[in-house]
Amino acid sequence: MQLDKLTAGDPVAGLLVDGEEGTPFVAATLILDDDHGAYIAVPYINSDDCSQFEPVRKWMKGTSPRNLVLMTQDGYVSLFNCSYSGYTTSLDANCFSTLFITPEEVVAGTREGKISDKLSITKLSSEIDGLREWSELSPVRHSVGTNEEGLINRASIVIEEREGVSWEQGSCRMTLKPTWTKGSRNSETHVRDWVVLSSQFNEARPSRDHLQEQRKVSTLLTFLFGDLVAFRKHEIRDPRFDDYGFTGDRAPTPTSREAILRGTFHEFGSPQPNQQRIGLPLARLSQIGPEGLEAWAGKFEQWNRFIQPAFSALSRSGGSAETDVVSFSMCLEAAGNLLGATDGEEETYSRAGRPTTATYSYRCAARLTPNWTGLAESTVGLARAMAKNYNSIKHFDRGEFPDPAETRFVSRVARAITRLTALNLANSAGAIDIAASSRSLLISLIFQNRHQGMLIDHEGKFVGRPIVH
Repeated sequence: MQLDKLTAGDPVAGLLVDGEEGTPFVAATLILDDDHGAYIAVPYINSDDCSQFEPVRKWMKGTSPRNLVLMTQDGYVSLFNCSYSGYTTSLDANCFSTLFITPEEVVAGTREGKISDKLSITKLSSEIDGLREWSELSPVRHSVGTNEEGLINRASIVIEEREGVSWEQGSCRMTLKPTWTKGSRNSETHVRDWVVLSSQFNEARPSRDHLQEQRKVSTLLTFLFGDLVAFRKHEIRDPRFDDYGFTGDRAPTPTSREAILRGTFHEFGSPQPNQQRIGLPLARLSQIGPEGLEAWAGKFEQWNRFIQPAFSALSRSGGSAETDVVSFSMCLEAAGNLLGATDGEEETYSRAGRPTTATYSYRCAARLTPNWTGLAESTVGLARAMAKNYNSIKHFDRGEFPDPAETRFVSRVARAITRLTALNLANSAGAIDIAASSRSLLISLIFQNRHQGMLIDHEGKFVGRPIVH
C-alpha cells in the first residue's frame, strides 16, 4: 500500500527500515514542520544494556543510512539523503533519548530496488503561485446569458483540455500544463484549476537538478509580479515508483508521487502573494513566449549577481527602504557592468573620466525609457540622485542618513528599474514593448509621489520637499 499525501503539521508514526540485513525496526515519527522542515524523531534508550538500539546509537555517531523507509499504517514513506541532526536525552536513570534525522527529500510511497540507491527522477512537477494568472492557460471558460430585461437567466462553465507550452533550458525540457479537479459536497459542485510547471531530462537526474531549472522560472515570476512567488507542491515521476496491479503488471499510466524537498518546503506555508500584483504582471506568457523563457534561462548564470540580490529584495516583506536601496543598487551596479556603455553616460563620469555608481544606474534607466518626466528633469539627474542616496546609506563616514522620504522615493524607483531590466532579459524576440511597460510603472510611481511633491533636478538634487500636514 502506498501513502497518497504528505500534510504539514500532521506527524506520521511508524517503523523505520534501513534496508540492512539484521537491523531491527525502530519506532519513529515523521514531522513536517513549516518552520523546521521535515525531520524524523527516533526514540531510543541510550544504554549499552539495550542492544536493540545499538543501530540507533551508531546513527548518532554520524553513520546514519543515507536512505530510509518509514512503514506506517497508511502506507510507506521514502526518505532520501538523510543526515544526523541532533539528539536529546534525559538525565535520569532510564536514559530515554530521541535522535533526530533530517532528509533532503521525502516521497509518499516506496520504490523497487535497494533502499540505499540514490534518488534520481525523470520528471518533477510543481505548483507555483501565479502560474495560472500569468500563463492564462486555465481550462475553465465561463459564459452567461440574459433575458429581455438584462437579468442573468443562464450560466455555463465549460472545462476542456488545453495544450500546454514547452521550451528547452539546456538539456531540460520545461512544460506549463493546465489541469483541474472537480468535487461535490451536498448541493455544491467545486472546480479547481491550476497550471503545473514540469521539468524533464532525457535521463533520471537528482531532484536538485530539476529544482535548479524550475527556480529560473519562479524567479522570473517574482520579477514580473514584484512579489514573492512560492512553491506550493511537488510531485515526482520515476518508473521505480510506479504502481502494480493484482496480477503483478505495471500500471499502464506512469505514477506521480507527492514529494517534499528540503530546498522549498519552507515556502509551502508562506503567505499568499498580493493578488493585485498577481493580476498585473509586467508581461504575460503570451508576450514573453517560449523564446523569451529560453533567453532568460540562458542568461541566468551570467546575470546571477544581478538576479539573486534582486530576487531576495523582492521576496522580502516589511523591509526598510534603506535596505531596499542597498539591495537594488547592488543589482543595478551589476547590471550596468554587464550592459556596457550607452549614449549620454559621460555626464555621470567622475572627474577622472571613469564610470561611477551613477553611471551603472544610468545605463539601466536609459535603456528602458528616455523620459522620466514627473520624477526627474533628466535620466542623468535621476541616476545621480540614486547614487547619492545609496552611497550616503552605505558609507559610514557620510554623516546623517538621507531624508527618509527621499530614500523611499529612491527605493521605489530602483525597484521599478530592476524589475524592468529583468524583463528586458526575457525580451529576446522584441515582442514586449519595454517602453510601454516603463511608462506604466512610471505612472504608478508618479501616483505614489503625488502627495510628496518631490522632483529631482539634473544635478541629482531633490528640489521638491514632502508636504507637511
